[in-house]
Order: sequence, then C-alpha cells, then structure tokens
Amino acid sequence: MIVTWAAPVSRVSAITGYDVQYREGPEGTASSWVDYAHAGTRTTATITGLKRNTIYRVRVRVRVRVRVRVRVRVRAANAGTGAWSEPGMGRTWDGTFVPPEIPGAPVVEGISTSRIRITWSEPASPSSPIRDYDVQVGQGECQDPDDDPAPSECWWDITWYDHPHTGTATSTTRGGLETDSIYRARVRATNDTATSAWSLAGVGRTLNDKPDPTPGPIPAPSPTSTLGGGSSGSSGGSSSSANSEPRIDGGSRESFDVAENLDVGAEFGDRFRATDDDDDTISWSLSGSDEDWFDIDDRGQLSIARLLNYEDEDILSFTVRASDGNGGADTVRAPGLGRPPSRP
Repeated sequence: MIVTWAAPVSRVSAITGYDVQYREGPEGTASSWVDYAHAGTRTTATITGLKRNTIYRVRVRVRVRVRVRVRVRVRAANAGTGAWSEPGMGRTWDGTFVPPEIPGAPVVEGISTSRIRITWSEPASPSSPIRDYDVQVGQGECQDPDDDPAPSECWWDITWYDHPHTGTATSTTRGGLETDSIYRARVRATNDTATSAWSLAGVGRTLNDKPDPTPGPIPAPSPTSTLGGGSSGSSGGSSSSANSEPRIDGGSRESFDVAENLDVGAEFGDRFRATDDDDDTISWSLSGSDEDWFDIDDRGQLSIARLLNYEDEDILSFTVRASDGNGGADTVRAPGLGRPPSRP
C-alpha cells in the first residue's frame, strides 16, 4: 500500500521526520496501531506485508526540532512531535488479474488498392480501464483435407504479422498490401492488470482499380437518335458516350509541414477536391513508399495514420489518387511533407 501526505507548514521549527502508523479494518474496528519504520522527511511511504483485499487505516505525525535564535548564534532547544493526523483509509489489491473481455471481430475495409482500414469496438473492462490494443494482420487459405468441407469444417492456416498500433484508438490503417487481395485482422485489449485473448478475425479485400472486363451491352439507339451528327433517322453507325476521368482541382498540392506531436487520426492540410463531368462518385486513396504514415477519407481529407517521429525521417512523400469507379482516375504527388520538431 502506498501512502502519501502533504508536509505541514512550520515557521518556527525544522521538520526532522515523520511517524507513520497503520491498523487493519475500517473505523470502529478493534485493532491496535502498528508502527511503520519511516526514515527521513519524505512525504510518502510504501507499507508491505499486508493482507490482500483488506481495508487499512493510516495516520501520520510530524517530528520537529525547535530552534531558538540568541543574538547571532543558533542553538538547538527542545524537540517534539505534532499531533497525529486524522487516519486515511484504503484497500489493498486483491491479487487477481482480470483482463478485458475479448473484443469483437474487427471490421476490415479496403480503402485503396494497397491499403485497408481496421476498426473495432471497445470491449468491457470491469477491473480497470483499457490502456492499449495489439493488432495483427495476416493472409491465409482454407485448409481442406477432404476437398469438399462444410463451412464449419473449414479452418484457416493464417500467418499473422504484428501491426504497429499504440494507445486506445479503436481504428488503424495498414498499407503496402497487394491489389485486390483478401486480408484478415484481429485485436486484443490490455488493461492495468492483464491482456485479453485475441478476437475472431475480421476479413476485407483491397480495392481493384481496373475497369470491369465484361461491361454490359450498349443499348441500341432509338429511331429519333442523331448519329454521327446526321439528322433524325439517318444512318452512319452507332456511338456511346465515353467516360470522363476525374480531375483533381484543389487541396494540399505543395510541400507543407506537419508537427510530429499530432495524434493518430488528426486531420491536416486542405481537403483535396475533384471534378467529374459524369457526376460519378469519387473515391480517394494514397500510394507510394510513405503511404503507411497517412490516411485519406471519402471527403479527400488527409489525416495521421501512425505516430510521426522527426528523428526517424524528416521528409515523407506520397501520391493522392482520385478514382470514379469506371476506370477513370487522376493523381497528384505530394512532393515532400516535412515534420518539424515538436515543441519542448
């Protein structure tokens, strides 16, 4: 049990130490005060050898030495002690390790051709608050000794890799993955005393930016259509409108600085914007060697995906891509993102 107290104010005497006593049980319990061997003027004490999950009361008194000033000499006079403090009360730890409940399977969502987003819900942790999460990402195939299993008989041979995640955020992203590929993710939670078991795996697939190789048939023109610029009803072959590619027309397109002490999920820079003549829905993604450090949402807003560290690397570059889902795309490269040192 750790006990702390505030030093009393003493203008006419010097504090030389403290007496500390403790006794078992709440107020009204018939038990004797026990002296604790406390040395020096520190205002904290660690009392050991106590019973588990038991209430104790503790009291403290100050020891002083009175000084009397006679002309220019200082001599010691009498020494004494103050009155005992009112007892403080606390309970020792019961000695059990109670981990958080097992998190539910995370949601794995492909957000680019090489990146997935992993999100999960905070599990219950009755004994103490959750302090951290571990995240693993892996790939694997269904192992089937009979080649024709029922779904319940299929088991997965997965190689798991640790994903860098620190803190209590319940979302993270993973980049550097293969295009149009299935990935699995699992999480576990840690509180003040223990770590939960791994969750069930969530499953997701990275995006495929290639156009559909088997588009539907082009409808025949109506008799009143104007073909090849001719008049109504004239011949001259059929035509179909071509897809218009999106054009990135705004956002943080130049070099800019980001402080390394931004939290994961913190937004920075202006939103990227794109124009599409077909009014197609625009999806945003990042690529490049440094894409793992950042994320971009469906609004075109950049954010921090991993904690930055100026000492590791002070310039990061990546490419922003706008896709219309019909094979059209436009890209712009952020030529350099500098990270100034954090404030002292």
